[in-house]
Amino acid sequence: MTRVGLLRPNASARDKVALCRIGHLERGNRNQLAREMGRLSQRLLHVIVWGGCYGTWDEHLELIADAIENGR
Repeated sequence: MTRVGLLRPNASARDKVALCRIGHLERGNRNQLAREMGRLSQRLLHVIVWGGCYGTWDEHLELIADAIENGR
């Protein structure tokens, strides 16, 4: 696990099959995503790149950055 240096989750917590079926990018719950990333940052101190993948936008990344900064 310590070899992982980057996390880029999808914005949505839906599984991949469900996301493929809906036909658009799901924005998910940006606050929940940020909280979860903030909690992970407290346990995964070796991760140096925190970002997002499908469905994440600037609004998600700003909240994630704040949660990580406040979580560490």
